[in-house]
Amino acid sequence: MERSTLPCDSRMQSLEQLDSEELFRLALLDVQAARHDLAIVKLKQVISLEPRDARAHFMLAAEHAELGLFDRAEEGMLRALAIEPALHTARFQLGLLQYTRNDFEKARATWKDLEALGAGDPLNLFKTALLSIQTGDLKQAVEELEDAHRLSGSNPALGNDIAKVLANVRAKLTDMPVTTPYASEKSSAAAGAGLLHRYGDSLDSQ
Repeated sequence: MERSTLPCDSRMQSLEQLDSEELFRLALLDVQAARHDLAIVKLKQVISLEPRDARAHFMLAAEHAELGLFDRAEEGMLRALAIEPALHTARFQLGLLQYTRNDFEKARATWKDLEALGAGDPLNLFKTALLSIQTGDLKQAVEELEDAHRLSGSNPALGNDIAKVLANVRAKLTDMPVTTPYASEKSSAAAGAGLLHRYGDSLDSQ
């Protein structure tokens, strides 16, 4: 598909005719296509129209994380949760960002509220497994990851992340090379940011 040949000013005028939900949906498409610049423009417009749209604050924060702007990402996720504490995907991702920056105690505190989702929730199980990895209990982590993966059927992107971590933890147990940052206590922020998936339309049900 060819990119639009409209001048930038014309494209901006066209966007101004859209409402906040239309802009948000288009921003999701930009995110999925890795058009980070366009996604950020649209998400900022959504926020200007609807300052209390927690989804938009979270998605903008995730885009900032993708660009390596980790402080902005953390601030944005905190804003999203202040508006909508039940936005569980944002809470998980905030803790994940903190985890990949090696701030494990902060991640643990952020993830505490996910326990209310129950032992059968994949996000809760995933965060528990990550904490087990950090403390070195890899066998326990494998069990938790297997359960999380089994329960993540309705969220393929989440299931894909869980599967990657599970494969690498199993490899670590057999002294094979590991490639996923979660399989080491010394996770790097740069590597972790690449796994900050937005989990697509799961936002609609949060």
